Amino acid sequence: MGDTCNFDCVYCDRDFIKHKIGSQNLLRRDTDEIVSFMEVAFENAKDLRAISFHGGEPFLYIKRIDEYMDKLYPLLEKYGIEVYITTNGSHIVENEWFFEKWKGIIHITLSYDFNYQEVNREYVDLKALSEVIYKHNCYLMFQFVVPTDGFNEETIANVISSSKLARCNTINVIPLRHHRGKDKFKVFVDDMNHKWYRVNLMRFIQTLYVHGMVVNIDGNYGKIDKHYLDNHGKIIISPDGYLYPEFDWLEYKNKNFRVGKWKDGIELYRKSSEEEFLLDKCKTCPMRSSCGLKYIYYDFGGTPQDHGCVEFYKTINLMVAHLHKLKEKPTLMHWIGI
Repeated sequence: MGDTCNFDCVYCDRDFIKHKIGSQNLLRRDTDEIVSFMEVAFENAKDLRAISFHGGEPFLYIKRIDEYMDKLYPLLEKYGIEVYITTNGSHIVENEWFFEKWKGIIHITLSYDFNYQEVNREYVDLKALSEVIYKHNCYLMFQFVVPTDGFNEETIANVISSSKLARCNTINVIPLRHHRGKDKFKVFVDDMNHKWYRVNLMRFIQTLYVHGMVVNIDGNYGKIDKHYLDNHGKIIISPDGYLYPEFDWLEYKNKNFRVGKWKDGIELYRKSSEEEFLLDKCKTCPMRSSCGLKYIYYDFGGTPQDHGCVEFYKTINLMVAHLHKLKEKPTLMHWIGI
């Protein structure tokens, strides 16, 4: 919807984007072209299952989102499309009217950092916002950006207690690997103790599984999809009139990573090769197909060290596979045959 936000999260580069790149927002006059693009997408992408409204903070644009929902609803109903909104949660309670109007249709992904919340972000009232969401039969999922040393007992306890308070049993875990952007770019994977990181992440997801939590890592549901320029699993509609496969490139208006346009005619021009957008060291890396940092290094500078990226993504691959296997049975007792 746009890049306006009422939070200033430590790992975000929003101030630089606003003042050096330039803000961008979808306008009311864009509505008909967006709906036309959606009609084409729903008709031709038979495996398309969901759309998601993002920001910035989407609830700062909630009246505009409501207008889009009015126009899109016949299409959503026809094709069985689910609707998600990724939000920091700060404006949910005051916009209960939206949940009442779209009762049972909206899925909320709540970006929340648990015991790191008021270090990284701002306070939000979990109980109050969850009451609004569940009162109107909507769905809630947590999204948690976890610091490299954050997979510990305190965090586990906080996730469990907060999830019970919010009546939410699903969490998408995003292991923090860098602060992104021109102003804040810093990679953390080179300074980690990867052996202990792997053990602590494994304990983290196993403990949450035992407590009945559905855990995903990096939004991966069984496989990792980092082939951004070759038939990636998502397309992002940008206010600048172009299509991107990842938010970094939308916000920095990176022309190299556009994969189409929706404005003044629809075009798709996905590239089949990423070779020209990688450092030489990344081209021969064994973790290349799983790694997102390969593009970040190209965009923002820096040089990958010998083992940091490789060991980090080995861990991510292992944990994604481990989670996928765990979910084959609902509880630990099922696994041990009781």
